[in-house]
Amino acid sequence: MSKTRWRLIGGLAVMALVVAWAATAQDGAAKATTRPAPAAQASAPATATTNDSLVAEDAAVIDASAAVKPANRGVERVETAAGVERRSTTPPDLGPYQVTIFRDGRGLVTRRETLDLVIGRNEFTVKDIARELEADSVRLRPLDDPRRFTALEQHGGRPRAAREWLAGAVGREVRLRDGAYTLKGKLVSVDEQGVVIAADDEVHVHPKGELVVPAAGRLPDLTPTLRWLVQTERAGQAEGEVSYVTGGLKWSADYAVTLLAHQRLVSFDAWVSVENLAGLDFEQVGLIFADASGGAEASGGAEAAGEGESGRRFYLPRRVSLPNGGARRFVLAQAPAVRSAVRYVATLGPSGPLGVARTVELTNHAAAGLGLPLPPGAVRLYAPDAAGRVQLVGRRSLDAVEPDQALAFDLGPADGLSVTLAGETAEGRVLRRLVRLRNLSADEALVRVVEELRASTGPPVTTSPYGRAVGEVVVPANGTAELHYQMEFAGAARAGA
Repeated sequence: MSKTRWRLIGGLAVMALVVAWAATAQDGAAKATTRPAPAAQASAPATATTNDSLVAEDAAVIDASAAVKPANRGVERVETAAGVERRSTTPPDLGPYQVTIFRDGRGLVTRRETLDLVIGRNEFTVKDIARELEADSVRLRPLDDPRRFTALEQHGGRPRAAREWLAGAVGREVRLRDGAYTLKGKLVSVDEQGVVIAADDEVHVHPKGELVVPAAGRLPDLTPTLRWLVQTERAGQAEGEVSYVTGGLKWSADYAVTLLAHQRLVSFDAWVSVENLAGLDFEQVGLIFADASGGAEASGGAEAAGEGESGRRFYLPRRVSLPNGGARRFVLAQAPAVRSAVRYVATLGPSGPLGVARTVELTNHAAAGLGLPLPPGAVRLYAPDAAGRVQLVGRRSLDAVEPDQALAFDLGPADGLSVTLAGETAEGRVLRRLVRLRNLSADEALVRVVEELRASTGPPVTTSPYGRAVGEVVVPANGTAELHYQMEFAGAARAGA
């Protein structure tokens, strides 16, 4: 064998040894990454280190998830979207003094109060209470700790009427003044004609004059005041909440949609009107409006809030003052100038065009100056006439609108815009149409073309929602534009075609 061949064989042998050594070193390094079990666990049976049945179940789960059909995945996405938590309409913290007004004229008043307590029993008094309060709805509860204190007794409530109060003053010393004459005596009785006073050895029946009850004889329910007997085991200040239901409150919402500046700009104004006949001046309160009656909800608090029709809440984003006996109208939200909010909708039926309508489309988000929950109310629509004067052109109603939801208002037929069917062909299941739009106004118009199909025709495959828009086109001022489109149906393009 030649030296060259021996050198080749020797080189191959050396390479084989190197490869074998590298493999051994790599295997040793891999084993070094796994720390050996402690000596106490070295005698454990080998079956304790693995679980063949569990591994098999894992493999089955993986295989099953990989075999899910695309249709099932689509259903899963729908269920996930339906399960998304609804955006909360809970109002922000409007301060320590809030009034929630219900549709039936009642209101829930809540006030945060600080109690200075000593160990044992304490008396806590709150004044400035609405005269129309429902005494059995009054509550005092601790805020920082449910066990901070306990309200043992409650005194006071809705003040009595004058006749009821006088009946409670029977037996007290009173005075009757008639000019310079003053009669002092004891109040004996009260009836529809007046009072009876006993003075010395005389009894005066229905005397004329002004009846005066001394301050020392004043009854506790002369003014609306609430008093509690509070028990606590810890001295110091404690935060509490006083709440009660009162009558004499009303609210309503209204809106104004106005077209401005040659119909290029739109303003949107939201207002809330409140009437206060509760017998108390509300100073710097947070107002919340409930689209429900004040029955179980007013006494149950916020447990029902956010659930269904009865749980909808709306609020002013700032604190306001509301004097007793007055009615005020507060701005809820404003979008002073929104561009490109005016839309035009050209509707076509199986026989041809049905007309062009003018609409206003807005979005209830903060970028437009809105972004608050909007309560249901009346809507007034305004638009300029030929001379530029704003005129009332219609009335609508608005249901509750959550933040980021769309608002659309129909303004009726669009002046100066017309639509014609310039061409139409039907081939099997395909319907092709050519629509020509003409704009005689001084502003360009964005027109959405909508097909209003008969039920016998059936919805088209390519636009499955019934009456879906098939396209949009910008029509220049004093100009025309065309839109070509086609629809494919499950059956024939026309009924009987």
